[in-house]
Amino acid sequence: MFQRLARIVIRFRFAFLVFWIALAAICYLFAPVLGEVGRSDETSFLPDESESQEAGLLLAEAFPGDTAPGQATLVFSRPGGLTDADREYIGGLPALVLGVGSPEVLVTTVSEILTAEDRPELAPWLRSADGVAEIAQVNLSVGGFERTGGAAVRELRRLLADTLPEGLQGNVTGLAGIGTDYLDSALEATDRTTVVTVVLVVVILLAIYRAPLAALAPLLTIGVAWVVARGVLGWLAQAGWQVSSTLDTFMVVLVFGVGTDYTIFLISRVREELAHDAWAGAARRAVGRIGGVITASAATVIVGLSAMAVARFGMIRSVGPALAVSIAVTLVAGLTLTPAYLGLFGRFLFWPFHRRFRSHDGRRGPWAGLARAITRRPLVVTAGLVVALGIPALFMPSLRSDFNLLQELPPGGDGRTGYSVVEQHFDPGQLSPVSVLIQAPTLHLGAPGSLALLRRTHDLLAASSGVASVTSLVAPGGDNATPDGFRPSLQLADMAERLVPQEGDTMEALRRMLEEDTEGGLARASAYLEGLGAADPGLTELEAYRSALADLRATETAV
Repeated sequence: MFQRLARIVIRFRFAFLVFWIALAAICYLFAPVLGEVGRSDETSFLPDESESQEAGLLLAEAFPGDTAPGQATLVFSRPGGLTDADREYIGGLPALVLGVGSPEVLVTTVSEILTAEDRPELAPWLRSADGVAEIAQVNLSVGGFERTGGAAVRELRRLLADTLPEGLQGNVTGLAGIGTDYLDSALEATDRTTVVTVVLVVVILLAIYRAPLAALAPLLTIGVAWVVARGVLGWLAQAGWQVSSTLDTFMVVLVFGVGTDYTIFLISRVREELAHDAWAGAARRAVGRIGGVITASAATVIVGLSAMAVARFGMIRSVGPALAVSIAVTLVAGLTLTPAYLGLFGRFLFWPFHRRFRSHDGRRGPWAGLARAITRRPLVVTAGLVVALGIPALFMPSLRSDFNLLQELPPGGDGRTGYSVVEQHFDPGQLSPVSVLIQAPTLHLGAPGSLALLRRTHDLLAASSGVASVTSLVAPGGDNATPDGFRPSLQLADMAERLVPQEGDTMEALRRMLEEDTEGGLARASAYLEGLGAADPGLTELEAYRSALADLRATETAV
């Protein structure tokens, strides 16, 4: 089969070269960019049945419009403490970001900006206790890891750099800020990896063959295969196939690695065959004998990567088959484009040493000596290798996996710097709090018993390891303090104040206060206090509780 393929490729080498170059040009010019059509939000790859995904859907259903898809946190700080001018600037952020003349990406992406100046009730969360730092929360209509969210973050940073008062430091962090820095770092790493890989391949091939045309063969094959594979995956992603936008990083390493191997195998075999035959016959025999080897090697990799499709995590499930596609494209390019390129130059492929091909029996040279040493003492060599590989394996139990997104970012990045400011002056979990959704279809959450259950749940969460504070209905301040509206003594005091006759009240007005609605209200108040006592027996031991309940019952009886 491969002999026939070799004859076809060598015979129509110009057609194959034109086909591959044209296909690469089409993919480069017209295929969607993976970074734009691929998914960058890692949470979108989670299984639908995962608890966080289910909770997110329920949260959006229970509180429609209250949950923002993405959030950016603006952190402002001044070493000596924020000034009045600083706070005035922070208070003017909504007008600055969303006002007339604001960039379109901010107007269409930013849905709300929360500041302590506009929302004084949020001041305990948005202002640090030491007065050095303050937070402004920017809610986005898109995910923080999405491309549009990244554009909004970059525009926010540019806006702050142009308008910040002198001496005031401003950073954009939070999920959107950190996510933007993460994706930018991944793209930068891909570019660096590509450059370093190309340079290494060129240097190694020039050192091995000392022939510039031979060194170009792997680069041509790899480059064309990479561009075509990216184009194919871009179209698949546009059609609905889940593909990660960071796939490029994996593709560069894998395609360049296996592509170099495949072309080196072919070039080396052609060089050996040139000692016995003309270039056309040497190329045909090389493809015929090596084609099966590289096909089997590629098939093993393709099957292994395709097996990742059974993973539960969507990113792993999509990355494996996507990389398998790129390996398949590289294999086809290696079997067709590389031989066509070799046939184009013939014996001149190895210029300036194209006249020095000679046959050898393989019994000389360092590799032949190494082979003889291994075959003479196979057991000794095997035992030595097992020991050498076993020593690092002894440290496997101490291996710990870690998913710390901040540690993967550049130390001087804006998102990481802003997080450090938050960590110094606020609770670091404030940037990305965990939301716990409580469902009680059969309960009225405003009833005394339900409030008592919520209180116990609140206390259990607050006592959990790693939890700094809990904000809930029964403690909206996050400080475990019961709101005044939930205190029976204050409720009764407010009721009593309303029942006290005011100056100018007539007897007729006082009588109207004691109509049936008032009697019903007193009865409901008594039932409310009794329900609190039943839900929390500790209340019944308080003198204030017993006195308030007795007074209320006496008042109800008198009425």
